[in-house]
Order: sequence, then structure tokens, then C-alpha cells
Amino acid sequence: MSSLLRIFLSVSILAFVSHAQSKPTPFSAEYISHMKSKFVSDGKPDIDKIGKFVDQLKQRKKQHLQHLINFYIHDKGHSYAKAVKKANKKKEMDIYNHLVKLGSELKAMAVGPEFFIKIDNLLSIEDAIKTEGPDFGAFLSFFKLIKVKKNDLHPSNLYDPGTDTFLGPGDLKTANKDVSLMNPKSDGRFWVDTDIENYRVANSYNPDSPLFKGVNIVWPQGSVEYDGVRKSQSIPKLDVVYKVNGKKYEYKLKFGNETHSEPTSAALFAALGFNTDPSIHVQDIKVYLGDTSERELRRDFASYYRQRNLDGAISRWGTDEKGKYFVIRQGLLEAKPKQNLRVGGWSWGLKGRSDLREVRAINIVNVWVGNKDVKEAINNKLIVKKSDQDQVYFVNHDLGWGYGKSYIESADTFAWNAVKSFNDTKTHLNMYNLYKNS
Repeated sequence: MSSLLRIFLSVSILAFVSHAQSKPTPFSAEYISHMKSKFVSDGKPDIDKIGKFVDQLKQRKKQHLQHLINFYIHDKGHSYAKAVKKANKKKEMDIYNHLVKLGSELKAMAVGPEFFIKIDNLLSIEDAIKTEGPDFGAFLSFFKLIKVKKNDLHPSNLYDPGTDTFLGPGDLKTANKDVSLMNPKSDGRFWVDTDIENYRVANSYNPDSPLFKGVNIVWPQGSVEYDGVRKSQSIPKLDVVYKVNGKKYEYKLKFGNETHSEPTSAALFAALGFNTDPSIHVQDIKVYLGDTSERELRRDFASYYRQRNLDGAISRWGTDEKGKYFVIRQGLLEAKPKQNLRVGGWSWGLKGRSDLREVRAINIVNVWVGNKDVKEAINNKLIVKKSDQDQVYFVNHDLGWGYGKSYIESADTFAWNAVKSFNDTKTHLNMYNLYKNS
């Protein structure tokens, strides 16, 4: 087994003393208390609290739907009937319907492990759809090395597969092995147990993760069709589609920076078992404009990416039997499987996630690849699968700002030794981050 893997997540299964007191959920006592305060009274589901929460969700759905209808009428020029039809097809409506269903189901459940797991899913999805996190902001901590202080705050989700339970605080004191080598449960929410010694690094995502069960990732052959400018963050992106055998596949086409580093980091994350987006580096990819004119493309691009040069990414324009096109010299294609609903961002510090071993390990892997663009809730995405909406998946997204010091993809400035110095109380890393996080 790789010694590197042991730093993050060992696949060893450890024995425990017989009198250890385990717990049925991976959640910390503080998070359980928070969930009880929102949905429980006198040891039972509080019907009034749950009802008010569900009513708030219904009201937010109604407001969101009206905003979408207004957008399609006033910005797109659609009729009211067409606007309503298009608005109801948006993924946000599916997500709100699912949230209402989850909340309503709590009323008939007993307060126990499944009850709290459902609440965690509910609150995680509700938080993700409500906000995508802070916008691109100032460089808050760029010139400060990361310092890790020693503490005794053990993870809340160390797992005993023999009893299908999680270790409580008492277990951690009486365990007869090194608890630093214990695994969380391999359920695929954040991480899936992976035999890294025999894992073949052929993709930027882990096909063994339940996130990709039943999902067919198809990569375009040579060309795609333009579907709009994706207006998010700072690196230029387009929405594109690929049609083959009567099916349409959707992608994000990113160009400029990070087109090599992002799929590389994603592949390494995936090899360790973490959820990532499927992506590949592409060269000379042809993008057909369809009904969009070159002028419309340039105007839409400039309306958001004002400081970016579109022509710098394009090698040539042309026209053939399929219509007008342009060619992107180098880019990154990221697949957007229709089976997976991308809800929004998830935060490191909310919902008890900082107590989870695999979430803490994600930060170590970011140090390993030198990713300095770790934001609290922007480059993390929460996904709900249409085929299994009772489970949520936490994805590591936008991993490209790495392999350098002040610049990305700069091997001669990359800190190959991640540790600068250490003592008995703290470790200094050869690592900066652009943003403060929880």
C-alpha cells in the first residue's frame, strides 16, 4: 500500500475493545443537538416546526418560480404559457419538490439514525440551493503560510464495519489501535474506499463511486455546439452540447488557465476515492455557433468576462457544411450528466462537516496538489441523483489552481515538500491559500 494513502485514509480495518460505546450516526453531538432544535420536541418529531419549515420551502419555491417566469417573459420575450412551461422544467423546481418531500416525510418517522440522516440530507440540499457561497473576492490570506495546530478533536465518523456503528468520544479513548488510521464509512457521499495500489488512473473521476452508478460519460469527437456563455467566477467558460445517436450530452468548456492542472488534480483526488467532476483536456476543439451570430457571442462574452480576450483562445473562424464555427486552441471539457442534479455549493464548516475525517482529508489533498483557490462554498458542489434522491453527494469542483507558488502549472515554483517545519504543537506548510475558510 502506498505510504501517501496512509497519510489521508488507510484502508486498514482496526479492532476495538469489547466495552467501547459506539453510536449509530456519523454526526457530532453538536450537530445532532442542532438538528433536534429545528425538528424535535420531547423526543418526538415536532409537527409544528416541521410544518413551518416545509411551508417556508413551498413559499421559496413559489417565489423562485415567479422569478424564472418573469425572466423568460421580460428577458427572453416568451409568452406567459411558454415561460411557465420552461420555468417548471428548471432543475430548481425538481430540487424544491424533493425538499418538500423530504421535510414532509419527517413527520411520520421515529427519532433515530434514519431520521437524522434524512435531516442532514434535507439541510444540506436546502443550504446548497439557497446560496452558492461568497462571490470572487479579495485575496484575504495569500501571503500567510497555512499553520496546522495539534488538537484532540477526533473525527465524529470513524466507522466499525463489524457492528455498523460509529465511534463515540469514549471509543476513541479505549480503542486498542491507532485511531489516526481509521476510515469513515465508504458510502460515497464524500469518499469511497479505493484500492489505490491497483487503481488505474484513467479518468478524472472515480467510476467506483455510487455517484456515477448508471451514468454514462461520453466525450465529444472533434466538435460541439455552442449553447451559451457560462457566467460564473473568473475563468472563461461556455456551455456546449454534443449530439450523437439521437442523444444530447451537456458540457462546460473552460479555456484560458487550469486546462491541464484541473483534470490532473481531479484524477489524483479520484484515485484516493473522493468525488470529482468528469473532465478532460482538449485541443483544437471546433465549436459550431448554430443560430447564434459571432456578434451575439462576443457581446454576451464581454458582458461578463470584460478583462478576458476571447480572440486569444481562438485559433481560427470558419464555415463548412454544418455552419459557422470557431476553434478553441486548448480547453477543458467538463461533463454535466443529466442524471445528476447539481444543486449548489456546500460549505466546509456547516452541518458538522468539519468533524468528518474525509472532509479534513480533502484539505490535505488540496495541499498535496498545491490548490490555493479553496473557497468556503464555491468550488464544492452538492449533487442529488435523480435515480436515488434519498442520497446526496459532495463533489470537489474547480481544482485547477495548483502546481505552482504564485502561478499555476509552474513546476519550477511548486513546493514539492509540502511541510516547511513542524514541532510537537503545530505544523507549518509550504502552502498559501487565496481565501480564509472555516
